[in-house]
Amino acid sequence: MLVMTHVAILTLRLVHTDASISLLVDLPTEKLIDDAYPVLRDVVNNLVAVDSGIQDGAASSRYLKTKMRDLLDGDLLFLDIDTLVLRDLTPLWDHDSVISGVHDDNTLGGNFDSRLTEGFKTLGWPAPKEPYLNSGVMFWRDNPDGRRLGEAWYRFWLESRQVMGDTDQPALHRAMVETGVSLKLLPQDYNQKVRDTPRKLKRPAILHYETRSALHSKHTLINHLMRQVNENGAFDESLLERARQRNDPWGSAGPGIKGNWYTGRYGAAFLEGLKRLARTLSPSSSTHGA
Repeated sequence: MLVMTHVAILTLRLVHTDASISLLVDLPTEKLIDDAYPVLRDVVNNLVAVDSGIQDGAASSRYLKTKMRDLLDGDLLFLDIDTLVLRDLTPLWDHDSVISGVHDDNTLGGNFDSRLTEGFKTLGWPAPKEPYLNSGVMFWRDNPDGRRLGEAWYRFWLESRQVMGDTDQPALHRAMVETGVSLKLLPQDYNQKVRDTPRKLKRPAILHYETRSALHSKHTLINHLMRQVNENGAFDESLLERARQRNDPWGSAGPGIKGNWYTGRYGAAFLEGLKRLARTLSPSSSTHGA
């Protein structure tokens, strides 16, 4: 996870060289950084360590996330650690709204998961509705409305834990509805979720992976970059440039014909097609009667 954080920071530094970067961690993570990965202190402007008072790592991270508006001063851009920055992020803060972000693409069209709607009902909250913000990429102003939103997010997260676990997005949505703060909704490009199978993208400014996929799928660009950092202490910027040119979240040929075709790996798509054809024509693939 520390290597993933390092990679995310390096990509942000490449695009926004003058960014002031704060890394918000709990006390056990600070100790882990100092003991095992001290380079993280060198690539950020501030390492902010907080005693969350929570033993569980996942819950502690949600505590920090829902409290960050209270813990950090100044306007801030929050990025999850499983993100890669490819292009200029100015539209995230070039507006007058209190907060900006991207609609969570799992709920586009109001198709909310039944577990989410049941959780809201159990808590007595108004049913979720669009826009439903993805909390992995957000710009947040430091003003009275911003602070009010932060207080409400933490309060609703505490309220919802027994019903919905330590997920933070439902509480953020509830806080935005209650406070009514202004929102600037941006295109999916500014928080482009990456699925297990490549698909055609537009012009992503931020690629947002699932942590599980980033750690274990060797085809993903973020996994390639993490392995380079582990082996060399840096990464090949040409991989990021290829991602920009081809809108490609993958580092090497991945599964499927369409995925390889979408990401410009035409040879790999052709070979995958030949393999499937061979399997179809193979006698062993036929059903033999008695």
